[in-house]
Amino acid sequence: MIDTHCHILPGIDDGARDMSESLAMVKTCVATGVSHAVCTPHLTDDPSAFIPQAKRAFSEVRLAASLRGIRLDLGLGYEVDLNLLAEFDPASILSCTFGFGRPILLLETPYAGWPRWADRALFDLRLREITPILAHPERNEGFQRQPERLSELARQGVVLQITVPSLLGQFGRKARDAALRHLSRGEAALLASDVHYGRLETATLQNGAAEVRRLFPHYPVERLVEENPRRLLAGHPLLPPALAGRGDRWTACLRKRMR
Repeated sequence: MIDTHCHILPGIDDGARDMSESLAMVKTCVATGVSHAVCTPHLTDDPSAFIPQAKRAFSEVRLAASLRGIRLDLGLGYEVDLNLLAEFDPASILSCTFGFGRPILLLETPYAGWPRWADRALFDLRLREITPILAHPERNEGFQRQPERLSELARQGVVLQITVPSLLGQFGRKARDAALRHLSRGEAALLASDVHYGRLETATLQNGAAEVRRLFPHYPVERLVEENPRRLLAGHPLLPPALAGRGDRWTACLRKRMR
């Protein structure tokens, strides 16, 4: 499996405090079936100051894991505060992207509110051939109340990345319902762990994939955690979103709730 959103780097954000926590996270990734993980520390300010720090921490983690014989292919990206799109020039935005083909920009969806300019900013990114990914959009209160707004962004080509803690109910019923709603509609293209050290044992891709299989037995989970992440990083078009079967447990439950 490929994890496209995790907070493994030590001392950079709220993910891992030090190298021992970072290595524990790396070991857990390997033990739970992850072969490649993109480290995506929170970027909330000037990238020219933050990115060199992140690169140093990234190099240190890779070296420490290698010296201990831990085999995990690590990549470096960033989870960029959405509001920075209104402040950054094109060069700054491009410096925050990752991937080996078409540039990818992982954006942290705000938990409340949605700026009026945001839809246009996402459209402009796509015009510049930058793939925008919204991290954990299921946690946004506005999208929870008006899911069609998020559905429209997905239809326009914005990639929705659902995260495991939401799927497992760790952020409450509304976030879980929203995550499963957009999975059932075939609008979520990626499942990622968003793992921090504090939820190391539960927020694994293995647990998230198992929950999807439990609720949607006919859902091609590999598309969320293997095929689309691989295609994304290589710069290839993502596979068409999958729809949950009409007989799946969550689909039936959701219809009852939405009546």
